[in-house]
Amino acid sequence: MRWALPVLLLVASGCATTAGTTPEPRGFSSVRETGLLDTYRAMGLVVGPDSFPIIGRVVYLAGAADSTLVGFTASIPSALLRFSREGDLFAANYLVNILFEAGPDTVLRMTRREVVRVERFSETERADESVIFQRFVALPPGQYTAALTIRELSSRQEVFDRLELDVPGFGPGTRPLSGPLVAYRAAPRSRYDQTPPLILAPRSTVAYTTAPALVVVEDYSDDPGPVTLEALIDGEAVWLDTLEWQLREAGPASGLADLPLSRLPPGPVTIRATLIGSGETLDAELLVAGADEWVFSSFEQALPYFAYAVDEETLQAWSEAGPLSRSLLWEQFWRATDSVPSTESNEYLREYFARMTVANDRFPEADAPGWQSDRGRVFVQLGDPDREMIHPPRISGQSTLIEWAYEESLPFAVQLFFEAGTGYGAYSLTSGSSQVLREAVRRLRQTRREAAVPGVSRPDSAAARADDDNE
Repeated sequence: MRWALPVLLLVASGCATTAGTTPEPRGFSSVRETGLLDTYRAMGLVVGPDSFPIIGRVVYLAGAADSTLVGFTASIPSALLRFSREGDLFAANYLVNILFEAGPDTVLRMTRREVVRVERFSETERADESVIFQRFVALPPGQYTAALTIRELSSRQEVFDRLELDVPGFGPGTRPLSGPLVAYRAAPRSRYDQTPPLILAPRSTVAYTTAPALVVVEDYSDDPGPVTLEALIDGEAVWLDTLEWQLREAGPASGLADLPLSRLPPGPVTIRATLIGSGETLDAELLVAGADEWVFSSFEQALPYFAYAVDEETLQAWSEAGPLSRSLLWEQFWRATDSVPSTESNEYLREYFARMTVANDRFPEADAPGWQSDRGRVFVQLGDPDREMIHPPRISGQSTLIEWAYEESLPFAVQLFFEAGTGYGAYSLTSGSSQVLREAVRRLRQTRREAAVPGVSRPDSAAARADDDNE
């Protein structure tokens, strides 16, 4: 168990500067294309229209006296905001307004005008979870209607929704536990009236590229009892942990656990907190993603996206396995590809999905996204070539050829040729090059198997890096 709340590289409450990544994430449109917004709606989250797909959620914690802290958090990709120059920075403005009503009476209005400032223009185009809004207000337990508006102030794009809230009470005789909360950063509260020192994951989504992923639970009883945390896939437990409480004299008991991403294949997961003794359970729905823009509504939907990471036999075994077996197979894959076991994330998967994103940007074709094109497939598996040459046709009827040569970045030389197709910008591997690629991938996987030593990081050599990148 550990607690940490360092400076966050996202925008918390809309008042900090975002941090860029390399490459800049793109592709939020893929969320719309795969129907993921409907998945988030089914999870009970607040989801904006397709043209302004902000995603948010409401959470509850015990407040001071008999009040409840009602927290609202929203994920806002920078690309949805309209930025303009502000000195050496780029700035955008958005407004969050929530009107809480109990029957005909207005109970509370929260209005926040937020400014997001970034240093580079590329950060304004980020389609990942680059801006997080989060705010807590104290309300008495009861039923409320919350009229929510999030508006981009330049474009006037907005989300509007009316939320029916059943705000629970906490403590002896009511609910002794908060629900399990998925968070990026967390620390224990020292007082009940303290603003919770945590940064929630608004979309209830965690990715293999954004460690750590944390689950937070608070206990409000006088004598906190043991609580177990489980991860369930299709109702079957694939991971179990027992919370250790951090006690504060004037605040709630707090427990935190790292989500075991090495045991959680991509797709939906239920996190269940169980109070041992009473048997009371509280659930939280979660999506496990490859990366921020590579989110899948089911494990079956995710399978094709790993076709370049494993061989066909492994992919078939994944597709046929039940939840527990699937979790164990995923853990084997994680250990085999994790080039730096001492870190919480899997560097191979980080690079893999970064390449998938770049392939989408650089090699799109009329009938396929970039990662499914031949050049995209080679890029994901082998990386950028050391040398690229274009060979115009020498005689009438010949096609233009693109040559990719790997002479230093891989442990062995590879030469591939792509032939111009009939579609605009379409290039296909020649039949001979397809065989060369299959053999190169086989040799790289064999190199990995021979070099793998459990629990020991391999040297950061060009050959080792190429091996890690190209399974």
